[in-house]
Amino acid sequence: MREGSLSISALLGSYRIVRKTGVLQFAKKLGLIDRVRWTDLTPEQERFVAYISRARNVYRPLPFSAPVLHVITRITPRGRAFAPSIGWEEVVTGRLKTVYIDDIRVQGGKEFGTPALAAEIERFLAEQAP
Repeated sequence: MREGSLSISALLGSYRIVRKTGVLQFAKKLGLIDRVRWTDLTPEQERFVAYISRARNVYRPLPFSAPVLHVITRITPRGRAFAPSIGWEEVVTGRLKTVYIDDIRVQGGKEFGTPALAAEIERFLAEQAP
């Protein structure tokens, strides 16, 4: 929000506890916000992300033996209770490499973190060469 990439209503709507209180629905009734939102995406994009998220939450992958490059960003949960790999070591039986890139996004025609991501992909692919 401080960077201007997230509105106040999307920030508040991203918290389930705030949505459950009904405050956002009340703000919509009063005309203070246009809609209750989870993000600043369009309603169609938001529905698609919700659909994909629900599918992700129920999917249980089978073991995977190929090398995997796992990228985490500043929004990835971190701390003592969270492994940097966020559990992928339970699925990936081949090589798992986790790298940190602060921010990866394309917004307003500007790219953030894409050169760093490209460099990590190229490095990872080179490491796989015989």
